Amino acid sequence: MEIIVTLLSGILGVSSSIVYEVISTILKRKNINKEDDITSRIKDVSTVLENSVQELGELQTELEERVKMVEKLKEEAEQAETIISLTEEQVKAVRTTLNNELQKEGRKSFWQGVIVNFVFFVSGAIVSYIVSKYLV
Repeated sequence: MEIIVTLLSGILGVSSSIVYEVISTILKRKNINKEDDITSRIKDVSTVLENSVQELGELQTELEERVKMVEKLKEEAEQAETIISLTEEQVKAVRTTLNNELQKEGRKSFWQGVIVNFVFFVSGAIVSYIVSKYLV
């Protein structure tokens, strides 16, 4: 929440700075040369406003990214609170379930490894036989 407030105050600061520059530019031009062409002043103000719109768009994008990050952190905090609130029996149940899953995966990966090694062994034996028979 503090991040959002900080970003909003930053956006307001940038906006007020831009408005100040626009007004300052208009007043300076008015004082320096009162016969200044109105179209050039409009172009100057338009340029400043376009730049401010671009800056505001970038700030909005950054703010949205930070809001998403805050939401993600909030979800992670809720998960951590849930994990912390588990009873001893629940912790044992989770531990047992994880151990069972790891053992299943261990056996599965063991047999997959055996099969892959066997395939490479047979392939190596066949290639060795072909090389010794026809190339030597």
